[in-house]
Amino acid sequence: MPITALFLSLCSAAAAESIAEPPFPASFDSIAEPPFAAFDSPAPAPAYDEMPMMADDLEGYEDITEPILDQPFFPVSAESIAEPPFPASDSPAPAPAKAPESNNIIDKGAMDSRYLTAHMSAAANKVEQFVATEVEGKLKDPATVASARDCLELCKEVYESAADSMKKAVKSVSTGDFIKANFDVSAFGTDIDTCKEECSIAGFETFEKWAEDVASDCLDRIVQHTNRV
Repeated sequence: MPITALFLSLCSAAAAESIAEPPFPASFDSIAEPPFAAFDSPAPAPAYDEMPMMADDLEGYEDITEPILDQPFFPVSAESIAEPPFPASDSPAPAPAKAPESNNIIDKGAMDSRYLTAHMSAAANKVEQFVATEVEGKLKDPATVASARDCLELCKEVYESAADSMKKAVKSVSTGDFIKANFDVSAFGTDIDTCKEECSIAGFETFEKWAEDVASDCLDRIVQHTNRV
């Protein structure tokens, strides 16, 4: 037999054996039992969190008054609930902060001057108005007796002097002479007291009380300003 024919015969025999005998045996069991379950096999048991709860499993749960999930992760006291860290919407608004008082002597002096000049000017005008209406009116009244006329004449004189003293005080304050203003306001008070002490005229009590209060207030302001400077 030629060499070529012999080589082809051996190759054919080897190929036939490799087809008849696979590299791994295939048994009937391995084909009948695949690596996954068949469609008609029972379903796997449910996981723990998917299992329905039975009546026996609920034994003891009736003692729990509140759901566990409603409990906070940190302790909450009654005080922390009753007193929140911020004011409630219906709480009153805090009082506005008071502006600090100025320590500047010049600013305070200007405030004193404006206050004193305004009040003293108004006081002088009111005294003059009282003399023109009340005092002059009683003097012109025919029913006024002679003794009362003497008192009215005295009061008219001292009231006019008081008005002049208050006008002088206004000028003293305007020029910054608070010491002289002190003397002027004191003279105003002395004139008012003269009528009160010498004569007791009905209807003059309210005016006299007002004039005394004005003199006292102005003197207090003048003294406070003098002590600062």
